[in-house]
Amino acid sequence: MINDSLIKFGSSKRVWWPDEAPMQFAEGLPETANIVVSHEAPLSFDPLLMQADYMRNETFLKIVESRKYLDYVLSHVKPASWFYGHYHCHFEGSYQNTLYRCLDIAEMTQIT
Repeated sequence: MINDSLIKFGSSKRVWWPDEAPMQFAEGLPETANIVVSHEAPLSFDPLLMQADYMRNETFLKIVESRKYLDYVLSHVKPASWFYGHYHCHFEGSYQNTLYRCLDIAEMTQIT
């Protein structure tokens, strides 16, 4: 609903872009990776997934599907670090043996 309203009034801002979801591969993922960088976070990372009042179920389910797939990638690849930025704020944590960091708008980080 909010996407439709924003588009109607000419805004480029949307809750969900149709091509925003990651391409899902059942095969061909590397056995391991030191670092993963993605737009969205796996479901196991912060922030907790909650459906906003204005969000359509269809949009929410796409987000759930996307984050579940990234959980699949996480469990398969088991990276040491994962970076993402969709939420436009800074926070960090760890899940199992993976350190994760959400980068704020224009935030840079050095990886050593």
